[in-house]
Amino acid sequence: MYSIRFVIHSLKRSPGFVTVVVLSLGLSLGIACTTFAILDAVVNPYVPYREADRLFGVAQYGDGASHEVGWFEKYLEIRDRSGIHDGVALYTYGFGGDVTGPAATVRTSVMRVTENFFDLLGVTAVRGRLFRPG
Repeated sequence: MYSIRFVIHSLKRSPGFVTVVVLSLGLSLGIACTTFAILDAVVNPYVPYREADRLFGVAQYGDGASHEVGWFEKYLEIRDRSGIHDGVALYTYGFGGDVTGPAATVRTSVMRVTENFFDLLGVTAVRGRLFRPG
């Protein structure tokens, strides 16, 4: 307890030193964060989605049992009645499972998506084909 009082008393005696230290720390942290952000933007410029700045998500939490209309009906209503969106897709984290291959078994997680999910994101299949309507 005595050492804390001594530190506070010393800091009160030299407010100029405290000001210089706080400003130096703030400036150095700001420069470090800015440098890191610029470096990250230069090294990782790729965003995997087409027009990623125009994407947004809407979330519903819970199982929907307490609501009169379920999440899929809400999706259909937004998709069919809203004229302000270029496209609407639905995704939900469904279930996981084990995939067994010749070398090992891998645990996976699976998302359930609507047929236009990948078209809306602007991604293409590396191998095979994507979903079709219907």
